[in-house]
Amino acid sequence: MGTSYNYKCQDCDLEASVIGGEDIGFYSKFKTFFCADCMKLVDIVVADWDSNNKQYSKFPDHLHLCSLCNKKNVTQWESGHPCPKCGGKCEKLGVSMDWD
Repeated sequence: MGTSYNYKCQDCDLEASVIGGEDIGFYSKFKTFFCADCMKLVDIVVADWDSNNKQYSKFPDHLHLCSLCNKKNVTQWESGHPCPKCGGKCEKLGVSMDWD
């Protein structure tokens, strides 16, 4: 089970409900990215569970597409790092939801 958190930049209008790094559910592994086209934080599936091999099968980096606009202009972001939009401080406000 994974957890998403609410984030808000103290210096600009960036707000998001994302995992804030890397997390794993029963069938997929996710990472948080910033999309420079959408100017949003998004969670992207980076690997799926391969039941035949009993491990996660990683997707190649070129398949990491924004879950909102489906474009490739994404960079990985983690909680505690500066706001990817303005360089300000992104505050973790609390749990948004638990997911699977």
